[in-house]
Amino acid sequence: MCTDLRIPIVEDDAHGNLTLDGSPQPPKPLAAMSGADQQVIYLGTLSKTFAPGLRVGWMTGPTSVIDRIAGIREQMDFGISGITQAIAEQVLQTDIWQQNVRRLRSELTRRRDRMVSALVRYFGGGLAFTIPEGGYHVWARLQNQFRDKELVETAVQHAVVVAPGSVYGADPGYVRLTYASSSETEIAEGVRRLHAALTKT
Repeated sequence: MCTDLRIPIVEDDAHGNLTLDGSPQPPKPLAAMSGADQQVIYLGTLSKTFAPGLRVGWMTGPTSVIDRIAGIREQMDFGISGITQAIAEQVLQTDIWQQNVRRLRSELTRRRDRMVSALVRYFGGGLAFTIPEGGYHVWARLQNQFRDKELVETAVQHAVVVAPGSVYGADPGYVRLTYASSSETEIAEGVRRLHAALTKT
């Protein structure tokens, strides 16, 4: 339908390589489909799989679109640092990136499992969530409705930070819980504090 209507598709694949251990591999990107080079604008990055501070990404798509965006980017900041690009090139042309992705997947899998275990322990059936097969987050639906401001303030009072799902376009009552940047011990403690906040104990 997008082809018929000449509507471009922007495919943001920042987390595409973060399938967790034991999970099925996701489908290939839309950009890999035959003829997609004229319809799909594909975005990739090293920020999620190698180094957040590197801030290097890439884009593929119709040449006319890429040329125009590259020109706009150059006018905005004169282009990204050549040194940063050279580092990214070395990372992608050797096995450094693949090794890091394998390590990252294993670490994220352990952290996800720790969060899931803690959620079950503290909330039982009082919190609905889907066990993620990739990425950084568990999405959960609260049994009791909280307004976003109330949810954030209550959580902060118990020394834990949560992101209301509405910030990311989700329906009211959802929260996004992140396990990417905390140790397994911190994750378990964070879930305990969240339970205390939501049950006001």
